[in-house]
Amino acid sequence: MAILLLNLLVINRFALGVDEAHYALYGLHLDWSYFDHPPLIGWLQAIALMVSEEAWALRFWAILSSLLSCFLLYRLVKQLYPEASPLLAPLSVILLQSAVIFQLMALALVPDTLLLPAGLMVALVLHSLLETGENRQKWLLLGLGMGLAALAKYSAITLVMSILLLLFIRWRCSVLIRAGIWQAVLLTVILILPIIGWNWSHDWISFLYQLDHGVPADEPWLLARFAKSQAIQLFTYGPALYLLGIVGLFWAMGDIRTVGHQYLLAFALPILLLFGWGSGLDEGLPHWTLMGWAFLSPLAAGWLISQWHRKWVRIVAGICAAYALLLSLVLHAELHTPWIPFEENRYPLYDLHGWDEAATKAAELNLKMAEEEGAETRLFVGNWSQASRIMWYARPHNVAVLDKRYDQFDLWSGPLKTGDSGILIITNQTRKKSTKFQQRFESCELADSIEKQLRGTTIDRFELYRCVGLK
Repeated sequence: MAILLLNLLVINRFALGVDEAHYALYGLHLDWSYFDHPPLIGWLQAIALMVSEEAWALRFWAILSSLLSCFLLYRLVKQLYPEASPLLAPLSVILLQSAVIFQLMALALVPDTLLLPAGLMVALVLHSLLETGENRQKWLLLGLGMGLAALAKYSAITLVMSILLLLFIRWRCSVLIRAGIWQAVLLTVILILPIIGWNWSHDWISFLYQLDHGVPADEPWLLARFAKSQAIQLFTYGPALYLLGIVGLFWAMGDIRTVGHQYLLAFALPILLLFGWGSGLDEGLPHWTLMGWAFLSPLAAGWLISQWHRKWVRIVAGICAAYALLLSLVLHAELHTPWIPFEENRYPLYDLHGWDEAATKAAELNLKMAEEEGAETRLFVGNWSQASRIMWYARPHNVAVLDKRYDQFDLWSGPLKTGDSGILIITNQTRKKSTKFQQRFESCELADSIEKQLRGTTIDRFELYRCVGLK
């Protein structure tokens, strides 16, 4: 509840981040599916946009999903361990909420925010189905949960692995002759028909992108890359969930006959192993493994309760709690009213500021240029992450991405064409490539610039170039 209150205090205090703007555009350009993700997040944001285009409306689903995840995790722990300490379920939720990345995802909606409650629902229904008896309603609920998970994110495929593992452990091959499982499969397939249909009409580009993104063909597996990814997860999930989660994992494996342990490990390990191994090939993002750590949180809580009589365990728990609390308070205070001192152009949250002003100015220059040229002009940016903010705040102006990566913006804005003209936007992030981008055109001249400052110190600079004749 404390995290909810903190999030409500800052919900409308800062501009949309890169992912938030990207998925808001999903809702603005409603479709059956999208290049990089399934459609559920876009459908939900389309509903939010019917209410308001303000940040608070676009963050509503994130807050609701995080609350639902906490409720479902609590119910799952109670169901898996009915005879356990009454502290186990609430402590599991507290450990999950202690992760700063979870707190951020309870504000900024990403597909993983939606995948988590769907995954927890699947685990709840499957346990009830296997342990208290099957019926048609439970099989259909399982299919519904899997369908929602698949509509949320493609990594829901790990849930299929978890379900099959537990079903075959319990029923062996006889599971294949049960009518219920095929009813669940049929419902799941019906729910994901929009994804299949969209990909069929777009040459399966989304599936091909996911395969290449997850297993890049030209990248060797590097221990250093894996270690860096784990270090980032340690920081973003915090020592309470990350370190105690690993300890809880091995603790549960030592008592694998416990039914609750079997379920949690079956749902946690596939996604953690998938992205753990994948991080050695290509650095992933920390929130991709959220569902895995959520399923480990009860194991971390169980180990902590079992060892609470040890003084060093209480000391470590206190340090972990202090770390999580301090980081959470600092982060929310900074999001509410920036106060942390920083050097020029070294502000850690610089990417949350200035985009609305830059997009508005770029749109004005673009309209003026179009009138003078007597032809359609576009806004140009270096990569998709910049395109998301510019396209959102400068809507409905056409935004083109200059990098060679094919992505959602090629579908929305169309391909680059020889002779295209418009306003090129350069930030500190792309300053080193400014000359390279300008050389893509016959001529470019600086039309305006915006220096974004906080408390009198520069955090970013937006340079707006008038560029003619894309080569």
